[in-house]
Amino acid sequence: MPDKSFVRGLIFSTFCLLLLQAHAAGPCDSSEISAELSGMNFVGKKAIPVKKWSKLPKSLSIHDGEYGRLKFKDGDQLKLTYTGKDLENMKFSKTLEAPISEEGIADIELMKWFEEVQTFHGGTLEFKILKNKKILCTQNMEITGGD
Repeated sequence: MPDKSFVRGLIFSTFCLLLLQAHAAGPCDSSEISAELSGMNFVGKKAIPVKKWSKLPKSLSIHDGEYGRLKFKDGDQLKLTYTGKDLENMKFSKTLEAPISEEGIADIELMKWFEEVQTFHGGTLEFKILKNKKILCTQNMEITGGD
């Protein structure tokens, strides 16, 4: 018969592994979504355009910078939906769909699209990642109203 402390340790280790697996970030988690950020580096008086990958912020505003393409760990299709109110305060929704490449990149201009659809009333930005036409996950990002 195994030692009781060994069995307790084994049960505790199994419990910890299950807990870690349950809390592991999925492909829609904002910590798992990278966005390509465009900017300028100044060398003397010359501006040189640069792009770098960074984590997508937990919420978006038109002041966050020029985010373009998105990178995901899984999936083959992105469905991005903004739901809010238009300038006349009427319910409004617009969707952007894009394939996700084998490298995990959705070739979109996120902030350009976002600036066209967002209003100052706030709303929700829903990321839906699909694989083989089945939903892998959905993540909502709240967009606050105002400027």
